[in-house]
Amino acid sequence: MLQSFKKDADKVKGYLQHVLDENKESLAKITEYYISGEFTREEYETKLRQNMLKMQDQMLALNVMKKKAVENAVNAGMDVLMKVVKII
Repeated sequence: MLQSFKKDADKVKGYLQHVLDENKESLAKITEYYISGEFTREEYETKLRQNMLKMQDQMLALNVMKKKAVENAVNAGMDVLMKVVKII
């Protein structure tokens, strides 16, 4: 049960780190383009909103992953319990 949870927790942690790194790079590029004059203020604000929406989607996916990790751990625990009941 714990192995199942640890494996899933590692996936969640990896995905979260990916999201943070990706958004950090994206925000840096957007800001760089704005500062250099390649983006107007409107383009800059639009890109920021798009990035925010993307991050919200990623956070929803992260919540699903966390719930799945808990579900997998509970199922593994139930499997152990069922085996114990069959032995008794």
